[in-house]
Amino acid sequence: MKLYLDLLKTWREFGISTEGSSSVPADFEISEITTDSRGIKKNSIFFAIPGNQFDGHDWIESALKSGAKIAFGQKSGADLKLPASSLDGYHSVKDVRRAYAIACAWFHDFPSRGLQIFAVTGTSGKTTTAFLLHSILRQRDALAGLIGTIDVRYGDQILKTDHTTPDAWQLQSTLAKMLRAGTRAVAIEVSSHAIDQRRVDGVFFDGMIFTGLSHEHLDYHHSMDEYFVAKSRLFFSLFNESVKNGKSPRIAVHTDSEWGGKLALKLDEIGRGYASFGLSEHVDYSGHRLLISASGIHGSVRGLSVDSNLVGSFNAENILGAISVLASSGFSTSQISAGLSALQAVPGRLERVPDLKGARVILVDYAHKPDALQRVLKTLRDVFTDHRIVTVFGCGGDRDPAKRPQMGKIACQGSDQVIVTSDNPRREDPAAIIREIVGGTSGYSNVRVEPDRAKAIRLALTEAKPGDCVLIAGKGHETYQIIADLGDPRGTRKIAWDDREYVRSVVEGS
Repeated sequence: MKLYLDLLKTWREFGISTEGSSSVPADFEISEITTDSRGIKKNSIFFAIPGNQFDGHDWIESALKSGAKIAFGQKSGADLKLPASSLDGYHSVKDVRRAYAIACAWFHDFPSRGLQIFAVTGTSGKTTTAFLLHSILRQRDALAGLIGTIDVRYGDQILKTDHTTPDAWQLQSTLAKMLRAGTRAVAIEVSSHAIDQRRVDGVFFDGMIFTGLSHEHLDYHHSMDEYFVAKSRLFFSLFNESVKNGKSPRIAVHTDSEWGGKLALKLDEIGRGYASFGLSEHVDYSGHRLLISASGIHGSVRGLSVDSNLVGSFNAENILGAISVLASSGFSTSQISAGLSALQAVPGRLERVPDLKGARVILVDYAHKPDALQRVLKTLRDVFTDHRIVTVFGCGGDRDPAKRPQMGKIACQGSDQVIVTSDNPRREDPAAIIREIVGGTSGYSNVRVEPDRAKAIRLALTEAKPGDCVLIAGKGHETYQIIADLGDPRGTRKIAWDDREYVRSVVEGS
């Protein structure tokens, strides 16, 4: 039984106070916690979450009339101009997202207290590092969980997800299900949006990895400094909250990167310990002696054997991040080595699609930001020294337009042939997005435009000769394309599309 009185007590423990007066009895039993005013259950609590397109405060009156016992938001009752009948059931809090997240964790009995939780954050490398962590965790816990961009996994369950880090209710309910199923350890990708929007408040961590920052999400954070502040919250306030709840989090930082170095300095200032990792010699976990080739990543790190099928220096860094945090978290060298070897590939991350007839190397990758595309192309150039690289890519709509010309230039610099096409245009005109990409390719003659993604991929496969590499970047594991919903000018819809499946249909039919 979940009593409202107990939630108020828990909130006070987390420094959350409410304002407003109501005749709602404090001992009523809560039926559900929700941010959706539709289908409200009797005795539920409604949280008015402000968003980019819709503001939950606009639905407070509707939620209360539909059966919500009480509603919470960030605005004062006077500002909302609610009728007296609704004002009696409304309370305000300083940060409604945090209040909601803690309420969700409380409703599910704070499942992270019974789990080992390892978080990965950074612009690039989150997904692969989380998969590496999961593979290692499974060496000790066969039911180990994974929550991230591609899917949610635990035991033999594989569930689809819409966000890198789910909404607080979905996240806490998933952790609770994992705990009930016998899971004891979970790897979680933690996005900057999730940290900033308080989705992971109420999750208590045992390990945290910072992979670094590069240009991305500046449509949301507005500057790299703001982006960094959002990420840093994991290693400071959320770290402190984890300690207060019985955890002893281990931190690993990619200090070879600019922003990793800045995080390390901030940690040094407060005397907070961390393990540094990277490919340079001066870090705690160094990969400077690893052999990185087309066949994988091999060697040893501080006496720990590394034998991985993953390729590229950036994947070596991902491996080092996983090693750094787990080596200090009670995992043996044999468990870590076995987990590294067990991971054969990560869906949509330099995923190879066999070429049945043409002897071309065809790779599908999720690289959809400047740093990621640059790192992938550098890795491929180191391998394909005697053959051409043909790159197909585009940029998503309604997202950070400043990166588009940057990616156009990076693609031309790192490829022999570039075909610019459509990605997830969302509500934008695909042709306008392409023009912005091409705007960064001035002075290069190795770029072509084909807006139709299917035709662009087929063109790349046609132009590639035996031994050449075709890189299809941007969508990776995604099985859809997001386009405008013509029936709703403010909306979008998904249509079925999978780069890997289309490539297979071409190579099998050629």
